[in-house]
Amino acid sequence: MLPVAAPRPMTGYSRAKFPHWAIQHGTCDTRETVLARAGQDVKQDAKCRAVSGHWHSPYDNLTLTSASQVDIDHLVPLANAWRSGADQWTTATRKAFANDLNQPQLLAVSAASNRAKGDQSPDQWMPKNHDYCHHRPPRLPPMNELPQLASQVTAGPGGVMTDEVGVITGDLTVTTTTRPDGRADITVEYTGAEERYVMTGSPSPMPAGGLSDLHATVLDRVRVGQAATAPG
Repeated sequence: MLPVAAPRPMTGYSRAKFPHWAIQHGTCDTRETVLARAGQDVKQDAKCRAVSGHWHSPYDNLTLTSASQVDIDHLVPLANAWRSGADQWTTATRKAFANDLNQPQLLAVSAASNRAKGDQSPDQWMPKNHDYCHHRPPRLPPMNELPQLASQVTAGPGGVMTDEVGVITGDLTVTTTTRPDGRADITVEYTGAEERYVMTGSPSPMPAGGLSDLHATVLDRVRVGQAATAPG
């Protein structure tokens, strides 16, 4: 039987310990990125702010016509993550978690429903829209499933150096995964294959820009090739 640990204390908790919303590209932060991908007919200004569009809030089945009516909800509330073990993470790991665009962690919902939910866990609060709960049960990311990014890229001349098999070349899938200690593991595999190899030099320190910045740097190195290694 899987042991269930007691919730950890809220001692020291602050939303500021989960830095958000981080810049994802250009001037677009995580909130604006989620608004753009979740909405319909979304138009953004020169600063990447959503100035028009409409959004469906799955929690209460409402259609929202202004970005000011939309909150970006963490399916696993930050305070709930803290009680579940994120108090022991580094700030870089908490930042990656709070801005994770890959796991089904961030939803565009009505501000009213988000504030009704607060920091309650799924056993404490469920949406008013029971059809959402029945037909689209959210997959909550386990606390031990750390944020990661994966991209397909073609290696430049000279390929990528790995610990296990030396240089590999061609069409590769590169995965950058946050570690609990705040660094990141970097692996590469032939696209479509299942065996991953550790990129020589991994794990890498997490830069100030977080997981997305590190992943972008790794991809740039792979495109250049020349027996590329992980950032040190």
